[in-house]
Amino acid sequence: MRLLLIFALLCFSATCSPTTFVSSRRPTHPTPRSRFSHPALHKKNSPPEVKLHPVIVGTIDTTMSTISSYFSSFVLGYTFSGVTGVKTLFKEGPKPFFAKNAVSGKSWGRLGSYFTGFHVAIKHLRGNVDDNNTRYASACCAGAAMARDQGGKKMCEACVTYAGFSYLFDGLGFFKEKDPMQDLKSQDI
Repeated sequence: MRLLLIFALLCFSATCSPTTFVSSRRPTHPTPRSRFSHPALHKKNSPPEVKLHPVIVGTIDTTMSTISSYFSSFVLGYTFSGVTGVKTLFKEGPKPFFAKNAVSGKSWGRLGSYFTGFHVAIKHLRGNVDDNNTRYASACCAGAAMARDQGGKKMCEACVTYAGFSYLFDGLGFFKEKDPMQDLKSQDI
């Protein structure tokens, strides 16, 4: 039942923006017009624009991003563990193979959901500012959350380590945004 509810939420979140949660009664097809009436007499039949509070939008966005990130990271971890652990399938059988894949998928899902959830939450807390500082802060929070069972000192170490790796990857150019006009400028037309 829980999986069905989560699957329905994921499907719903993929098709809706945060404003459609309140006003979801939109016409699916245009209303027919009479041949004999003037077009100025017919106003578009559209629902009123609904503005949600930024806290509600941020909460919905963070929740949906975290849930979808967990599942996509779970599938990635499960698949990666399955590809790299094929020997386990032939040596020990299918039960240990699938159990190992599930454990790997859960840890990848947890890591991916922490990174994405904190990133989206911090972005909304900063007023939709998505820059390097948002990435560093979300990496720091994700590291601390991953080490929360090991005490305060380990949480601080993990925070600095995750933020440091994020800074390193940023310095190597992994997170640089590409200018879409640069490709057009470099071509000779």
